[in-house]
Amino acid sequence: MRFWIVVAALALCLLLGGSSRHDSILLLALRPLLVLLAAALLAFFPPRGLQPVRWLIILWASLAAWIALQLVPLPPTLWAGLPGREKFAEIYSAAGMDIPWHALSLAPDRTWSSLLTLLLAPAIILFGLGESDREQRARLIPILALFAAASAFLGAVQMASGEVSPFYFHQYANRDAPIGFLANRNHQAAFLAMTLPLLRCWVELPSADARRAFARNVIAGIFAMLIVVMTLVSGSRAGLVLLCLAIALAAFGGRPRSGRGRFGVSVLVGIVTLALAVAAAAVMFLGRAQSIDRVFDLEVEQEQRFTSLPIFLDMIRDLMPVGSGFGTFDHLFRSYEPDSALSGTYLNNAHNDLAELAITGGVPALLILAAFLLWWGWATIRAFRVVSGPVDAVIARASASALLILLLASLTDYPLRTPFLGAVFAALCVLLQLGITGTRNAGAAVATQVR
Repeated sequence: MRFWIVVAALALCLLLGGSSRHDSILLLALRPLLVLLAAALLAFFPPRGLQPVRWLIILWASLAAWIALQLVPLPPTLWAGLPGREKFAEIYSAAGMDIPWHALSLAPDRTWSSLLTLLLAPAIILFGLGESDREQRARLIPILALFAAASAFLGAVQMASGEVSPFYFHQYANRDAPIGFLANRNHQAAFLAMTLPLLRCWVELPSADARRAFARNVIAGIFAMLIVVMTLVSGSRAGLVLLCLAIALAAFGGRPRSGRGRFGVSVLVGIVTLALAVAAAAVMFLGRAQSIDRVFDLEVEQEQRFTSLPIFLDMIRDLMPVGSGFGTFDHLFRSYEPDSALSGTYLNNAHNDLAELAITGGVPALLILAAFLLWWGWATIRAFRVVSGPVDAVIARASASALLILLLASLTDYPLRTPFLGAVFAALCVLLQLGITGTRNAGAAVATQVR
């Protein structure tokens, strides 16, 4: 039951939480449901065996603690002396008002929203999946692949029905792109790309029935073709790069040293490669290869995420070492944006999570990020140093590859700030950690290997 609570949390985030807007009605509807799931998890399945994922819990708790500290009211003189608060203190003075006790965050309501939105779903994943056995972890791989296929199929329906399609679920979305359940073409493309290593993992998992194994390989190939096609027509330049990386990781990353399982993997890789060639030719012929077209149409001087980098550096310089508070980027950037940069669009996020983390979280957030990257690097090395190809290692390698794709996607966008991809990220971290520890909980027996 604990496992299905995790799956339900992921499904809720997919259906309701694809938007990163903190004031989204969908997010407001999502939170009570996630709170109920978290309460049910703690009430009926209190955590007991979380030792293998203790480092992930420490990292999660550290981030939660820092965001919570940003909400603690500070004395006026202390708050006014913090970096980046001078001009706000001058506003109080110009208005003839005394500075009240103020939280470190410049927009405490947005920071509260970040605390709930960014940490609630990952908490359910960490505490719910942290005690899972090998069989349950293997079962989660095709579930994630199914979510990706469903999002890709929904994207195809959106394209077929046009920009006024009722199948776009978010008010603020790329309505000219097949974004599926998400609100942003780059987020959808990153999600689809990271699924390819998981499909590779799925066809390597053991099966007791040859016919089921064959059917699984065919389904994985169909999913892979759908993912490749929808990424090409998504219009995401970053997604195109991530797709190429994902194909390489699926083809070569974590290949078992023995010959076992290579037939199924070869079938999948062959189908993906063929699909890429055929899909690229087809969509370019039909004029729908938006990802490729946008590469050739790229003008860096017109891309706000690039032209704003000097502004981001100014914000980081002014706000270090404490930051402005999680969730405050939108309001803060408007006070820095020069008149020459004003346009009909606006930056709700920095589209560079490293820069935004430095702006809103300061040095403590960067230290937590550094600690996470050290853990991920250590865990990835361990996952790929396993000589044989057991189930744990296969899952760990696929998870490490998918995490790499999401981390790289965060350099040009903000996928992990969406509830769904944040929850998927947490799930992949748990799968990687439990995979390298080779945890053998009850029910961890695997079936006879048949491909």
